[in-house]
Amino acid sequence: MKEKIAIVTGASKGIGFEVAKMLSAENYKVYGLSRTPSPCDTVEWVFCDVMRIDSVKQAFQKIIEECGRVDVLICNAGIGISGASEFTPEPDYSRQMDLNLLGSVRCVQQVISVMREQSGGKIVFISSLAAIFPLPFQSFYSASKAALNAFSDALGIELKPFGIE
Repeated sequence: MKEKIAIVTGASKGIGFEVAKMLSAENYKVYGLSRTPSPCDTVEWVFCDVMRIDSVKQAFQKIIEECGRVDVLICNAGIGISGASEFTPEPDYSRQMDLNLLGSVRCVQQVISVMREQSGGKIVFISSLAAIFPLPFQSFYSASKAALNAFSDALGIELKPFGIE
């Protein structure tokens, strides 16, 4: 049986770091994508800024060329901002939507063809209860996670015929 390959975005700290360590303990070869190196020595760190398509393409191309497959993609990279919507500057809420939603979209688009060719794979999105129960003073965070949930649901229907969960 081939070694299972997992990619985790936002793997340098927090939930992404813990997920990457857990997958490594389950004998996955784990690639941790982030802008800063991961302190975990069982995870192979790859620089990736999910807000830049060139960075995303370069990181995924490196992994796919090296391994020839991707079994699991965990889309975890994200940020949270707080404050009244009325006073939140456009660059701040645009950055949050770009990172939390479009960063995941960029990554997913890099693995779908590979997973389809291998007749399977799993894509997991790290969301938040704030997507279901919106939080005051975190409206843009809630909106970005709700959009991520909708994208995930629609994508799941699209990819089911190809064995991709």
